[in-house]
Amino acid sequence: MDNTYPVLRFQNSDPATPTHTSRTSALPKLGLRRSSEKNIFSKILSNPKNATIKPPSTAAATFSIDKTKSRDEAIYQRNLHKPRVTAQSWIVIDGKKGKVLSGKDIDTPREMASLTKIMTCYIAITEINSRNMSFYDFATVSKEAASMAGTSASLQAGDEITLWDLLHGLMLPSGNDAAVAIAEYIGKIIDPQSVSPIQTFIKMMNETCKILKLNATHFTNPHGMSSPNHVSTAKNIASLALNAMNIAEVREIVQAESYRCKVKNGGNRREIIWFNTNRLLKFGFSGLKTGFTPSAGPCLCCSVEKRRIKRIIVLLNSVSMESRWSEGLGLWKWSSKYF
Repeated sequence: MDNTYPVLRFQNSDPATPTHTSRTSALPKLGLRRSSEKNIFSKILSNPKNATIKPPSTAAATFSIDKTKSRDEAIYQRNLHKPRVTAQSWIVIDGKKGKVLSGKDIDTPREMASLTKIMTCYIAITEINSRNMSFYDFATVSKEAASMAGTSASLQAGDEITLWDLLHGLMLPSGNDAAVAIAEYIGKIIDPQSVSPIQTFIKMMNETCKILKLNATHFTNPHGMSSPNHVSTAKNIASLALNAMNIAEVREIVQAESYRCKVKNGGNRREIIWFNTNRLLKFGFSGLKTGFTPSAGPCLCCSVEKRRIKRIIVLLNSVSMESRWSEGLGLWKWSSKYF
């Protein structure tokens, strides 16, 4: 029924041949006082719009209930379609505002393997920019750097390579040798008098944690090899990645699927080609870093931006190397649809 204004009917036993009763005889059925009957009735006849009756006060409450039901249904659908994630800790954040959208054990400290290199890259680029240095300055690879175990950028002792090339060797093939070479070079720049440039660099890593409020993170090396007290959390890593992806040079490096460079060593020159370990680049992701050690398990920190929706996803200690890709992709599709 339309409750905009009352419908007034004339009484008659035969609807086909209405008899005209007085107007006032019908009004008491509307519950109106006789003192105002004529004025109200005149207004209705002259302009029904001016005589609208307000909807019942329960309408607002009904609308509120409907909104609540709609919100509850959205939450139900979101939880119903949440993908299965095997990682011991994981998080999805809004890549523009930094808001935590979903996750599990996001504040639990864990080893993060080569996700460490996000901080190494962040500090190196920040120092180079802040000191007006050139990315095309050459660094010399030390014996210590070249002898690093684990993932490698195929560097040799005595190699002369630009900082820009080293940063790609750090982030694409996840070179531990590149990480040490960068820490040695930047450590000397930070404190030329330091007897241990690597320790100077690590100190800067931990000081940067305080600046960025990564209070659950502590570094003991620049590469991510297993070490006591070398830990972070899914939430801290996501926050670090958010800050790193605000730097143009970081974005350019981590989204490269491959990189080719030339290295000098004495009178010899050779070419090196690196391929990015992040398979999600083929699905439109924009970086950042993979990681693995036996104690940390398979790890992944990735960034993606499509249709003006940006997400940063972190997975720590997934059940397998392969599951990282499907879980990262699944969390992107799910979060972009339901948040």
